[in-house]
Amino acid sequence: MANTNKPGPAGTHHHHHHRHRQRPHTAAPAHKALPPPRTPGPLGRNDHADPTITSLLGWTPSLSGVRDWADASLREVEHLWDKALGAIGYDRHVGAPVAHGSPPAVAPNGQMTLDDAHLKALKITTVFEGSGAKSMNYQSLAGSGTAKFDRDPDFDGMATSFGLVQWNFGMGTLGKLLNKMRAANTAVFDNCFTADSDFDTLKAALASGSSRDQGNWARKLYSTPAGKTAWKTSFENIGKVEAFNKIQFDTAINDYNPTVVKDIAFLRTLAPALMAKVEFRSYAAMFDCAIQQGGLHKAEAEIKSKVATDKPATQFALMTIAFTERANKASHASVADCKSRRLGILNGKPQSFSDYRPAPKKPIERTNSQYGIVLTDGTKTVMGL
Repeated sequence: MANTNKPGPAGTHHHHHHRHRQRPHTAAPAHKALPPPRTPGPLGRNDHADPTITSLLGWTPSLSGVRDWADASLREVEHLWDKALGAIGYDRHVGAPVAHGSPPAVAPNGQMTLDDAHLKALKITTVFEGSGAKSMNYQSLAGSGTAKFDRDPDFDGMATSFGLVQWNFGMGTLGKLLNKMRAANTAVFDNCFTADSDFDTLKAALASGSSRDQGNWARKLYSTPAGKTAWKTSFENIGKVEAFNKIQFDTAINDYNPTVVKDIAFLRTLAPALMAKVEFRSYAAMFDCAIQQGGLHKAEAEIKSKVATDKPATQFALMTIAFTERANKASHASVADCKSRRLGILNGKPQSFSDYRPAPKKPIERTNSQYGIVLTDGTKTVMGL
């Protein structure tokens, strides 16, 4: 096994290349037995193999991904370690991002890495999802604004909708997210809540996993002006913590990318040649569909029938069919919105629809400040799909 005790009295081989063996000094002290090596524990710490030899300079990742030095006496070589092998996260001294070592791999011309697709898709979708139409708004909190449509935190019966993709208590998604954050750093999480936020009630609701109790905590809190201020401030505080924002980002990808992968597999059964390589605009629109409608699953029969009839010749035409049919399965009040979002992403510009919107209602046309990403990168293919 690598990094275990090494042969020899001090953990190393002793080779003598002289012709004559030297006699050991008669006064040489006897070697003491070495203590047993330390092996990794449940947190990845204590990974020195020979306690008398530093066999691995540097760090091991802790639960938060931040380096916890195995040998505390070696902190002064951190900058050398970083430059040699690369670094992650934030510099503990100045709080700035660090990026030493070799640069990340660059996608070939005309392609995009999956990580890049994740980020750019989120930049687009978070404009639709977030309060105030701000891209990548980690503090987005529905019902905390001043506009008429944004005054009621419970306008959709979800009690509270928060973060990049509006996790909410009603569907049970927000409670799970908050529990992840609290598990990552309990003290910091708890300190986000103000003195008048009735945090003990929320803490009990999170521990029980009851989305009903979590929602009732929020409704009771923001039923008064002082309570609403505490509710709003507490969630804004959560959105200011970088470690919690990383949990938001990772959760959004981990929750919805699998749905996109399933939808790609389904479309490949209908048109394998058209879906051999997935364009970014297709990926971004499928990611948005996964968040708003849970993916294409509920319209698979209609999509299959339409594809057989229309025989699309391009991936763009195939995706237009898929998103149109899936939008048609939504409630009548949402059909135009679903179409405008997905086809807006595919085209990289606003699209107007009036389905089930009788006059004098105006057609729905969703704008997005990030459509330029599609105009620049829309036809690039995403690696790893």
